[in-house]
Amino acid sequence: MKYIFLIIFLICANNSLYSQKKIISGYVADSYTKRVLEYVNVAVDGANQGTVTDEHGYFKLEINGNSGNVIISHLGYRSEIIKIKDFESDYPKYVELIYKELLLQEIAVYSSNTNSNNEFQVSSSSLENDQISKISNAMPDALRSIQALPGISVNNEFSAEFNVRGGNKDENLIEVNGTQVYEPYHLKEAPNASVGVFNVDLIDRVNIITGGFSARYGDRMSSVANIDYREGNNQNYSGAGTLSLAFVDGYLEGPFLNKGNFIIGARKTYMEYVIDMTDFGYENIRSADPSFYDVQGQIAYPLGKSDKLKLNFLHSADNFKFNPKPETSFDYYESLYKNQSSQISTENKSYSKQLGNYYSSLLDLEMKNFIGRSAFLNTDVSFYSQSDNDYTSWGTYFRKDIVSDNIYFDRKVREDLRKSKLNIQTMEIKSSLDWQLSPYFELQSGIGYKDINYIDRFYYSKYAVNTSNTISYPDTLIEDYGYIGIDYRDDSLFASSYKMSGYLENIIQIGKNIVVNIAGRADYFGMNEQLTFSPRANLAYLSNYGTIIRLAWGHYYQSPIYSQLKYSEASDSNTKAQKAIHYIFGIEQNLNLSAKSMSTLKIKFDIFYKDYKSLISSFYSHGERLAYSRENDALGFAKGFDMYVLLNIPGFYTSVSYSYLNSKEDKINDELGAYPRLTSQEHTLSWITDLELGRNWSFNTKFYYGSGFPFAEKYVTYNSQTDEYYWNKSETNNGNLPEYQRIDFRISKEFQFSSYKLKTFIEVSNAFNHKNIRGYEYSYDNKGNPVKYEITLWPILPSFGIRVEF
Repeated sequence: MKYIFLIIFLICANNSLYSQKKIISGYVADSYTKRVLEYVNVAVDGANQGTVTDEHGYFKLEINGNSGNVIISHLGYRSEIIKIKDFESDYPKYVELIYKELLLQEIAVYSSNTNSNNEFQVSSSSLENDQISKISNAMPDALRSIQALPGISVNNEFSAEFNVRGGNKDENLIEVNGTQVYEPYHLKEAPNASVGVFNVDLIDRVNIITGGFSARYGDRMSSVANIDYREGNNQNYSGAGTLSLAFVDGYLEGPFLNKGNFIIGARKTYMEYVIDMTDFGYENIRSADPSFYDVQGQIAYPLGKSDKLKLNFLHSADNFKFNPKPETSFDYYESLYKNQSSQISTENKSYSKQLGNYYSSLLDLEMKNFIGRSAFLNTDVSFYSQSDNDYTSWGTYFRKDIVSDNIYFDRKVREDLRKSKLNIQTMEIKSSLDWQLSPYFELQSGIGYKDINYIDRFYYSKYAVNTSNTISYPDTLIEDYGYIGIDYRDDSLFASSYKMSGYLENIIQIGKNIVVNIAGRADYFGMNEQLTFSPRANLAYLSNYGTIIRLAWGHYYQSPIYSQLKYSEASDSNTKAQKAIHYIFGIEQNLNLSAKSMSTLKIKFDIFYKDYKSLISSFYSHGERLAYSRENDALGFAKGFDMYVLLNIPGFYTSVSYSYLNSKEDKINDELGAYPRLTSQEHTLSWITDLELGRNWSFNTKFYYGSGFPFAEKYVTYNSQTDEYYWNKSETNNGNLPEYQRIDFRISKEFQFSSYKLKTFIEVSNAFNHKNIRGYEYSYDNKGNPVKYEITLWPILPSFGIRVEF
């Protein structure tokens, strides 16, 4: 009998133990891109039980009991804590992890695989590649499309260069696949037009960080634009081609050597034909002949289960010509000259010529290695080369003939010539190690070395002469102005130097809702023999109701670029690094309006203050080129706030952003006081709407408004001895350009066939032909009176195109 009871007891005990066993399973994905994540750690809290996700993001784990928590953690992501009882035994659970960098920093993310119905849980002002194409005017351009984001100002629909929160355009760090690109623009010689060199079809993600960025990024004071190319399709060949009024482009992707993949794209413009069609009473731009192309791509090959080798490449080239016909005018009138009735005839002629050609090339070899479950090593070796050649000349000729008792003539000739040749070559090696020590603590570190060679040849000459004489006695000067002079300047910089850098970030998750990053960075630049230390701190609080509160503080140094260096030789007296201290507070609310349709509303508000130290003062030279004093001769600040609202419902997308900014600069050794920085745009407003009309029709509109940028207004003085007027430039930015505004429209239609997709579009930029002014030209009429001419931006510009995807 006792054996029977023993058997019954063992059976019951076994059933009891078996009943405590539970199998949990699920899929883990990125909360923003919805891509599955592999090598994600799944562990039972307080128990020695765990597993990792496979290449499909799937995990399955047998655990004991039905109480306790499961911690799901991954490098770079906020850990999720899920109660075991919330897992269903027969149904996999879908888990999304939020990228920590998106919580800690105010980032706008562009992603090629963004799901338009996602919940927008992270801090991102989102635009998909299709939306980028719709709002970047004439040619898809990620850099131009960011004009719609808060804190960014441009006031030019055809410029890819941008300013962020009062900073100059050179204060932005632009990286592609982790490698810095110095001037990634086509049409750089045209002051009112430029295009980013990055092909939108190849872009996987663009992170735009407008302030408070982490210690991973250095050597810039205002913002970071980090562009990553996507990997090609490793299963099938596919691609697309676009033919429009302004450009032709295409890309191809597919498998490479069985295990690997590739993607390559190319673009070519024929903007000269578009320009030839646009002359609606605006400035003469038909003489412009811009031409450019670019080729870029990536090859990726796995070296093992968790290691991958990538080769990224980019080459772009431009040729630019602007050679308008000389403007000549004649006039004849009667007037008093030296109290005598005189007959006066004048001839006034002006000309300008601009030639430019330049290229840039980038090769980047990248090795990615997972070390076990908790560490990731990334190593980059890159080579970058840039060459710019520029020739600019402009001149005026003025002749006055006066017929009175004493026949008299007056001749004024001025010619200016500017030639420059810039070569930049860099070789960089850097490595980063991210190590997750626990689900709640992560170390991110990196070191880098960059070899730099600058060759910046600059030649400037000015020839000016005033001559007055009588026709009867040509060798006798009645009024001797003589030669104003020949001013020759040859500023050449031949520099070979290096930069070293290192950073360490301590990312701590406190409970479920708080993430903190306490970090530091060190940089050394050989040209000025300066070592800088940059402490930084970020904090993010994510409530259970979708509210994100952010705090950021940090020191940001920017070493002088080639055009800011005072000496060609390394010296501790060379131009020093500029510095900005960031203070940022932000709050963001994300609302799910409908769980069924995944309609979302996002509201974001940020306050910022930037304290500038050791600034290198800047000004616009001829041709609206940004020039520098080459001295750390100024202080400054930028303060303001940004507001952003985004509504995304099925078939309808709209976003509105508004920014207020007050930015000033103050030269240290003058008595002029503070004056507005060139980038201090007080009010900026943008509005984007995308509406699906049904039957694959869509309509997009974009409105942009910006208050006028400051500029140094010229004023008139009169010389009583010569009876002439002169234009003089003010010492500070005492004027403001008129406000800028435009509205663009685009309508598109998509046709679906069995094996390919056809898209067509028609768009109109500056649809109401608003005259926007980018500057002024100061001259004289035939009577020698001062005249102020407006320099306008592009008028109304229609375009159309067709795109085939296969």
